[in-house]
Amino acid sequence: MKIKIIITMLLGIVLNNAPASAQSTDTDLQPSTPTEIQGEEIVRSMGNFLDGLSQFSFVANVNYDRALPSEQLIEVHEIHEVAVRRPGQLRATVLGENGLRAVVINNGTATLVDPISRKYFQCSVPESLGEATDVLVIDLGLSLPNADFIYEDAGTLLLADVKRSEYLGVVLLDGQACHHIAFAQDGLDWQLWVSAGVHPLPQRISLQYVDRPGKPRFSASLEWHLSGVRYGDTAFTFVADDTMQLLNSIDEFLLRKDSE
Repeated sequence: MKIKIIITMLLGIVLNNAPASAQSTDTDLQPSTPTEIQGEEIVRSMGNFLDGLSQFSFVANVNYDRALPSEQLIEVHEIHEVAVRRPGQLRATVLGENGLRAVVINNGTATLVDPISRKYFQCSVPESLGEATDVLVIDLGLSLPNADFIYEDAGTLLLADVKRSEYLGVVLLDGQACHHIAFAQDGLDWQLWVSAGVHPLPQRISLQYVDRPGKPRFSASLEWHLSGVRYGDTAFTFVADDTMQLLNSIDEFLLRKDSE
C-alpha cells in the first residue's frame, strides 16, 4: 500500500510495504458499513480527480516524530514542494533540518540533488511517473515527498491494506469544509481530510504507527495549485554546473555527511 511511502520521504524515514495476507479472516468477511462505504468512495473520487490532472503542484507542511538514541521522540518539521507534469515529469524539494534536498524526474532519468554540498546522483528509471517512483522506493530505498498523491490510481492504492474505515462527516479545516475519514490497518492508524467542494483534493493526512515504540506520528497539511499551472520544459530538467560533483552510487549520496 502506497500510504506507507508518505513517511518514507526523500532522504528521510524508510518504511517497507507489508505483504497482504493470503487468507481472509472473519473480520474481512463482514459486510461494509455505510460509513465505510461512504469514506472509501470519497477516497476513490479523490484518486480519480488527481488522475485526471495533467499537471499540478502542492506545498506540504510536514511534521513527524524522530527517535533520538535515548529513544525520546522529537518533532521534526519540513516543507515539501512538489510539481508534477504527467506522464513522466516531477520536481520536488524538501527543506528541513538536514538542509535542502531535491529530486527531478524527467521522462526516464531521476536526479537526486544536494544543492548545499553541490553533489548529485543520477539513474535511469521508467518513463511512467508511478513506475519511476517504484524504482526509487524498491530498488534505491528512497521515496518522494507525499508520493501517495503522485501515483496513478491513488485512491485504490491508499485503500489497498485498509482493514477498517469510518466516515466522520464534514468538518472545518482551516476554514475549509472537508470530509474527515479514519482508517486502520496492520500497525497503522491514519486519517484523511478531503475537500468537500468541487475539487476533492487531500488537504491533510495524519498517521500514527501504533506498533512502534512511542507510537510515532506523521502529519502533512497540503496547499494545492491547479489553476494557471504551466510548466516549461526547463522546469523538469537538471543541468549541473562545473562546481557540482556527480556521485557514483546512491549510498555515496546518502552517506555524504559521514565523509565531510
